[in-house]
Amino acid sequence: MTAASATGLLTMFGVDMVDMYFLTLLGEQELAAAVGFAGTLIFFLVSVSIGLQIALGALVARSEGAQRRDLARRYCTSGLLFNALVSTVISAVAWFQLRPLLEVLGATGVTLEYAVSYASILLPNMPILVMGMSMAAGVRAVGDARRSMYATVFGSLVNAGLDPLFIFTLGWGLEGAAWASVVARCVVFAVAWHALA
Repeated sequence: MTAASATGLLTMFGVDMVDMYFLTLLGEQELAAAVGFAGTLIFFLVSVSIGLQIALGALVARSEGAQRRDLARRYCTSGLLFNALVSTVISAVAWFQLRPLLEVLGATGVTLEYAVSYASILLPNMPILVMGMSMAAGVRAVGDARRSMYATVFGSLVNAGLDPLFIFTLGWGLEGAAWASVVARCVVFAVAWHALA
């Protein structure tokens, strides 16, 4: 269970390094720095989502262990709705205060503009990622660690595959890296939804 969970998280965070690697190939240091600044902000939101998914997983696992699948379903549904609401509120606040938040982190000049552009694409998609991770936690709570891990691993593979296509082939640059992450999060959501259902 621990190995599957750790593998899923490592692959998800590893994609940020892949993004930075491909962006460094464009020859502008500001692009990689922008991903670093935006990634720090996104990491805070992902940390909140990890806390939310732990709560959901604990409630579902306890109910499942007590042979109360009906209660596990109720907790899972309520937990998903709560997590969606909290992540939407946090993402909206961060989106509307994006520039000041990135300035507090130290982004300035061209790097700040790139970071705003990158994060403004990713932030509206945060609830999708939070829901995907929460559903994966629900799957893990009923003992299916492998399928829980597949959600984040498949999402990471899609991201790594789309990065060069969007960044270089389509010429979208930094925005291409962000849109690759958006598609990958939708994949995480879809795979986790399928496993949970």
